[in-house]
Parts: sequence; structure tokens; C-alpha cells
Amino acid sequence: MTMAESCESYLAVDLGGGSGRVMRGSFDGRQMSMSEVHRFGNSPVEASGHWYWDIRRLFASVREGLRRGLVGSPTPSGVGITSWGVDFALLGEDGDLLSDPYSYRDPQCKAGFDAVLAAMDWDELFAATGIQAIEVNTLFQLAAVHRSRPDLISSARRFLMIASLIDSWLTGREVIEHSLATTSQCLDVSTRAWSTPVLRRVGLPLSMFPEVVQPGAASDPLLSRQAEELGASSRLQVIVTMQHDTGASVTALPIKSPLAAFASTGTWIMVGAEVASPVLTPRCRDLNFTNEAGMGGTFQLLKNLMGMWLLEECRRHWRSRGIPCDYIGLAAGARAATPFAAVFDPDWGDLIAPDDPSCTAGMPDRIIRHCQGHQVPGAAGTGAVTRIVLESIALSIRRALGWLAELRSGPADCVHLCGGAVAEPLFCQMIADATQLPVLAGPAEATAWGNICVQAIARRRVADLAQARELIAASVPIISYEPNTTTRDRWDEHYQRFLEAAATSTYGIRPS
Repeated sequence: MTMAESCESYLAVDLGGGSGRVMRGSFDGRQMSMSEVHRFGNSPVEASGHWYWDIRRLFASVREGLRRGLVGSPTPSGVGITSWGVDFALLGEDGDLLSDPYSYRDPQCKAGFDAVLAAMDWDELFAATGIQAIEVNTLFQLAAVHRSRPDLISSARRFLMIASLIDSWLTGREVIEHSLATTSQCLDVSTRAWSTPVLRRVGLPLSMFPEVVQPGAASDPLLSRQAEELGASSRLQVIVTMQHDTGASVTALPIKSPLAAFASTGTWIMVGAEVASPVLTPRCRDLNFTNEAGMGGTFQLLKNLMGMWLLEECRRHWRSRGIPCDYIGLAAGARAATPFAAVFDPDWGDLIAPDDPSCTAGMPDRIIRHCQGHQVPGAAGTGAVTRIVLESIALSIRRALGWLAELRSGPADCVHLCGGAVAEPLFCQMIADATQLPVLAGPAEATAWGNICVQAIARRRVADLAQARELIAASVPIISYEPNTTTRDRWDEHYQRFLEAAATSTYGIRPS
């Protein structure tokens, strides 16, 4: 495909969980470049025993980011919205929110999980949806709301997930992109439409679920009021990009080997591989892997792992006590700390909830208790705790890659690492050493890169996914980390301690 040489600009809104950002990307026909124009906080808030998202403040932050990103030349021609998965909003007949969206960290999720699996067999649910059993899934959240606040379900005209809600406030359209919809566990994995049997079994009306569209398939201008307030030109289109952040991240990976695996890092860490079709075997179900939609008709065979949420909660605890805990200092402390001092399984179910503000014990204490509970020496310093967390996450990734090898009938030959952890060489090297696999780190802002690539494909500036990945590889530094064979025995010993201390369940759910 011959591409015009004139430069085109796009805005990528990554809502994130903990920190959102608006990025501006430019494409001159040969290479892409990107810069951050706005960053904002985004954390759940507690009220009356429940955790919610302050969605109106989040939308105001998005609008501010768009306002800043629209300044300068060339004028952006596209905007795409990505978010984390599973969370949702319910809209009434007048289009207004019936409630602030619940956070997936809300304690009611467990009741919804129990209710769904009392109504239908887990084997049947996995066969229909291809999605893992994890309490945070939309289906279980909806079941919990149906039990605790049935008025919300009966009054709901429309169900929208977070990225699609922001998209609808900007454009007026009500659709959900395929990758984001799959995280709900309400979509039929074969037909790629909402699963009537699953929704009926849980008592959810099919009528409130909107059209599911493929990434890049829909493009509309801003609502006139939004365009006027933001100072946007008439040529600006809001494109339905890959709306789920994991899907967008994988889209941006310069994958070449069919045996490659990836680890998308952030609040969660998603370990998996790109596959041509969903894996629906009993072993996949028992290992609690999930099949989420990818770009170009592909699927991502994934394992959800606890990620940098653990460090973020540790930092929140330390900050509340006036303890210095910027990432530069924590990384330096971790490098100086004793290696292999202690280990825990990051996937213990009791670590998913935020710290109780009324409790003096914070996340560092909760982590150390898990270390001590398995006769592993703990440590209280910020650097030591940080090292324990990073080593334990690296070992969790190793375990997940072992399971992935079972499902693909062969081990990975490399790990593509993307997301925020790319910026920390110590952690990148830990993953290479723990897994004894080459790690290809980058891009750091993979979600935004994937978002913009889908926009460029939709506007026919880029031919397809393969060409988009070639452009990213030519535009972004990809740093290679080779495993250190001299520490292999020590990592193997530490992995055995990790397995001895490991959780028998993930987020409180024991795979069947």
C-alpha cells in the first residue's frame, strides 16, 4: 500500500486504572512518534462500604486531555478511547447514569460469583464464553447488582463498559468493541454476539446490551456541544479503537515468532500468547485461562495475574505515613536489597482488596504476613519489600508461562514485555532470569501505540496489523534482556519455595 507522505496526528485516551493519560501520536508515512499531553489520577473511591469509579471526574479529565491535545499542528484527525475491562455503567431511559459504576474491587463481586455458579455449571459457562472464572468479571458483578439492587437492572435501558461509556458521551453512539465485550463473560465465544442462554440464566435482559463492533469499524464526529466546548475541527473523528487496554497493548507488540509469549504489565499482568482461535479445552478451563478477542480476528489466550497494584498499594500505605517511596528510590532500594530473601504468591485472594483506611496494617504488612505464614523470613524496609514483590511477580509469570506451554503444546521462545514495567531494568532482567527466556521490552506505552495503530488502519494510512507492528518496531526502542545463566540455580530454588508458598486458588477461586 502506498502511503501519503503528509503527517497525520491522532489522540489516544488510555483511561487506565490508577493513572490515565492522553497521548498524541503522529505518523509521517514511514515512522510514528508519540508524546504525552495529559496525565491524571484515576482510583476507585469508597462510599458506604462500596467501591465506585468517580466517572464524571474521569470524563472531565479526558476532556481536559483532549483540549490540550487538540492544540498544535497538525490538527488531530482521530481520537480513540481505551480502558480496563469488566467494569460497566447502567443508563436509564433518559440516558443518565443510574449509579456511579462499581469497581471490580467491590466486595459484592463474591456474592455475584456464587450466585452465577449456583445458577449454571462452570463447564457450561466456560464452553459458552471461553472466559476464566474470576470474581471481578462483569457477569458476576451484574449478578451481584441484580441481587442487591434489582431496581438498577429493571430500570436500565443500556449497559455500557467504561471505554464505551466515555465514547458515548463524546459521540452519542452506544456500541462496545469486541475485545472489551469479551472481558464481560456475557459474549458467546463462537457467535461473537451476546449469549442469550447465559444472560437468561442470570436474569439479565438482552435488550440492554448494545451492538458489538470490531476495532476500527465505527467512526463518528464529536457531538456538536462537545466539539464546540473542546474547540475541535469538523474533521476530527472518534474512532472505535481496540477499547480494552490489554488488547490494544498486544496489538502494539512487534511479534514475529509464532512461539512468542507476552506479559502486559500494569495494575494487572496479563501473560499469554496470540492465537488464531480460542482454546476451549478442559485443561484451559481448569488452569483458569481466558480467551479475549484480539485484532484481525485473533484471540489472546491469557492468564490474569496480580501486578503493580501491589506496589501501588504499598506506596499508598508508605505515603500515608510520610515514608519516601518514589519509584526511583524504590528501584534503588530493591537493587541494594538482599536477593531471594522471601517469597509469596501475588495471586492470593485477600490481596486484591484495597487497604482498609481504618486499619493500621497496610499492604506491606499483608504481604509480609504471607511470607512469614510459610516460614519464609520477611522484611519491612521499602527496598526489601519492593524486591520481594518484584521477584514474586517474576516467579508468578514463570508459573503462568509453564501453564501456557501446556495449552500450546510447547514452550515459548521469548517474552514480549510491555507496559509500565518496561521502564525498570531490574524487573525486566528478573523476568528473563526467572523464566530463562529472552525478554524483549517495549513499547512502554503499548496501549496508546495499539490504540493509534487501529486508528491509522481505520483511516487506511496503514494496511494491516502486520504493517502496524513493523512501523512500531521501526519507531520505538525495543530493549533485549538475556537470561543470566549464572543465577539459574538460585532462581530454580526460589521457584520451588514459591510453589510451596503458592495459593491454591486465584483471587479466592479454586479452578475446577
